[in-house]
Amino acid sequence: MTDTLLDQLNQRRAALKQERDSSWLAHWQDMNRYGLPRVGRFIATDRNRGDRRNQKILNETVTFAVNTSVRGLMYGITNPSRPWFSLETPFPELNKKQNVRVYLDTLRDRMLDTFRKSNLYTVLPSIYRDLLVYGTNATALNKDKKSIIRLESMPLGSYSLAISGSQRVDTCYREYQSTFRQLMGRFGPENCTQDIQQSYKDGTKIETWTDVCHAVEPNPLHNPDSPFAKHRQFRSIYWQPKGEPGRYLSSSGSNTFPILAPRWDIQDGDTYGQSPLMDVLGTAKGLQRLESKSLTLLDKVIDPALNVPVGLKGMPITQLPGGINWVSGTEQATITPTHTIGNAPLVAVEDKIARYEARINKALFVDIFLLLAGDHRSDITAEEIRARIEEKVQTLGPIMLRLNDELLDQLVDRTFEIMQDPDFEGLIPEAPEELQGVPLTIEYVSEMAKAMKLAGVGSIERTVMFVGNLAAQQVAAGLQPTAWDKLDLDEAIDVYSDLTGSPAKIVRDAEGVAEIRDERNAKQAKAEKASQMQAAADTAQKLGSTPADPESLLAKMGQQGTEA
Repeated sequence: MTDTLLDQLNQRRAALKQERDSSWLAHWQDMNRYGLPRVGRFIATDRNRGDRRNQKILNETVTFAVNTSVRGLMYGITNPSRPWFSLETPFPELNKKQNVRVYLDTLRDRMLDTFRKSNLYTVLPSIYRDLLVYGTNATALNKDKKSIIRLESMPLGSYSLAISGSQRVDTCYREYQSTFRQLMGRFGPENCTQDIQQSYKDGTKIETWTDVCHAVEPNPLHNPDSPFAKHRQFRSIYWQPKGEPGRYLSSSGSNTFPILAPRWDIQDGDTYGQSPLMDVLGTAKGLQRLESKSLTLLDKVIDPALNVPVGLKGMPITQLPGGINWVSGTEQATITPTHTIGNAPLVAVEDKIARYEARINKALFVDIFLLLAGDHRSDITAEEIRARIEEKVQTLGPIMLRLNDELLDQLVDRTFEIMQDPDFEGLIPEAPEELQGVPLTIEYVSEMAKAMKLAGVGSIERTVMFVGNLAAQQVAAGLQPTAWDKLDLDEAIDVYSDLTGSPAKIVRDAEGVAEIRDERNAKQAKAEKASQMQAAADTAQKLGSTPADPESLLAKMGQQGTEA
C-alpha cells in the first residue's frame, strides 16, 4: 500500500532540511559553541542530556549580555504586568466613540488575561533569546482546552522553514522525538501505530523514544466557503516517518498560520534571519582566546617556571610560604624565576578584553535595555532621560516593526481565532452595532513603542507650552488671548492620549464632550438671563422710588403715557 501524501511530506521535509543544513547549520553550530552552548538541537536524539557543553566558554559576557537584552525585550515589548497593545478600527472618528473604545479595551483585556493564564510569558524569553543569538525562532501556538492557548517552543536545528512570494514564513517542517507514552497521551491510542498500542498495553517500552514529524503549510485543498477544518487556509499534520501508510497522528486546519516564526533581520529572499550576535561572532571567539591568554599570563606571574641549581636535583624543594629548603653551604643554591613578567602584559590583555566586552554589549543593545529598565544616574534629569531614550530606541525602529509584523501581530491574530472557537463560547464580548463587519487593527503601547513615540509627545507638549506663553503675553498686554484660537485642544488631547496609551475610559468622545458643553452653555445662558432680569428689576425699583421731577426720565415716561 502506498501513501502519496506521506511520500510528499517526507520528500519535502528532506528537501527543506538539505537546503537549511547546506548553508546555515555550520554557522548556527559556531554561534552555539561561543554563545549559548546549551541552546539548539541539531540532531533529533539530542534531547534530555545533561553533559557539559560550555568547554569553550571562559568569559560569559555573551551569556550575560543576551540575558540582559532578553529581560529588556520582555519589559520593553511584552511586559505581563501592564497592557502592551490596544485594538482600534481603521476609522479615526469611530475610534473616538466612547462605547467603541470601551468595547475594544474590554476585548483587549480578555486577550491579555488569556495570555497570562497560558505559558506565553514563560516561552517569550526563549523566543527573544533565539532572535538575539540566531536571528530566527519558531514556536507553535495551539488551542488548549484548559488554558485556551499553549505555546510549544521548537529548538533551533529541529525545524526547517520556507517563505511565500511575499517573503513571509508560511511553511514549517519539524522532526523531534517523543516517548510512546507521550504520543498516546497527546494523540490518543487510535492514532498511534499498532506497535505503540501493543507496547503500551503490555506496559513495556512505554518510555521508548521514537521519531515524530510535524508539517504546517498552505493547504492545497483550501476553500474559504467550506466550514470544514480540512478546507482551511493552513493544514497541520503530525506523523511518524516510519509509520503505517494512511495513519497520521493528527491532521487539522486553521485560517491563521499556527507557527510564530519571527526573524530579527533578513536580506531579501532569505528564509532565515540574521542576529546581532552574528555581527560580533569574531569578537566572541577572540574574547575566549584573550581570556585564555590572560589566565596563562596570570599563571606565569603567580607560579613561574624556576631555574634550580643542578646541585639541588633530586632534593625536596618547597615553594610554600614559610617553607625551608636545606642545602649545602658550599653550593650555590639560589632559586630564581626563568623569566619575570611585569604588569604591562596583563594590563594590555585586560584592556583588550574590556574593549571586546564593550563591543559585544553594544551589538546586543545592552545600554538601551538598561536605560529602559531605569538604570539612570542620580544627577540626570527626567528630560535628559527621555531624550536619551528617544535617541537610543530609534536605532531599534526597523527591528521593532519586524517583531510587530512577524511575532506580535501573528500572536494576537492567532489567539483571537482560538478564542472564537465554540469551546470558548462567550469569551469574546458582543460587539456594539457600530463595529459589525468592521475590521480591527493592532496598536502597540508597550514601553518601547511609547519610547519611539516620545518625540511626538514632546512636540505636543512644546507646542501647547509655546501657545500658552503667547496667550499669557497677550493678556499681559491687555489683549484677548487669540493664540488659543490657532490650537485645537480637543484634537491635541486625543492625539496625546493615543501616543501615551491612556485608557479609553478617561478620555470622552466628541459626543460626550458636546453634551457637557451644551449643558454648561445652557446653565451659563440661564444664569446670564437671570442676572439680566435681576438687573432690570433693580433698575425699575430705583426708578420707582425717585421723586417725579418734571425733568426726570420717569416723569417724561408718565407724560408720554398720558399723552398716548
